[in-house]
Amino acid sequence: MTGRDLGRVKCSACGAIFEPLAWSALVMLERIEPSEVERIISGWPEGTCVEARPCGCCGRRIVARCARPDPSR
Repeated sequence: MTGRDLGRVKCSACGAIFEPLAWSALVMLERIEPSEVERIISGWPEGTCVEARPCGCCGRRIVARCARPDPSR
């Protein structure tokens, strides 16, 4: 997974940094829901999923932990 700082996501291939709004604008390639992750990782933060999106600069896949929006809101 890539490093995150205050909601930023950084591409480990080219170093591009995406703020939360820019990250959410990238095409979602895959999402692993919190319930799926919790089955294999104990102590996983509630409501946190894993998302994969292509880097907007180099196109390489970036994988990052993200807060899953609460569907009840």
